[in-house]
Amino acid sequence: TMKKERKVAELNQALSSFTDEEKKYAEAEIKAFNEDPFSVEINSITTKIEAASYRKMREDQKTQNSEINSIKDEFDGIISAVDPIHKDDSSIEDFDDCFA
Repeated sequence: TMKKERKVAELNQALSSFTDEEKKYAEAEIKAFNEDPFSVEINSITTKIEAASYRKMREDQKTQNSEINSIKDEFDGIISAVDPIHKDDSSIEDFDDCFA
């Protein structure tokens, strides 16, 4: 019916800003909506996608942060192995004293 087509067009419009990967988060809801557009709220679909996308972004960020921390730890380990007397408060003046 015309009403059903209008609802489907409304959903497609609401989903247009999401990537295919993001739409997969609400695949079941989208399928249910397409079968019966009056059984599922468009808001519930977009909210589910946004929540899942946000969760994934947070997880990716945590992974990235732990990778950065492990690289930093590794680097700190290398520096202390190369220069055992390396001090955090060493400055350019200390460096110049070596040549005084």
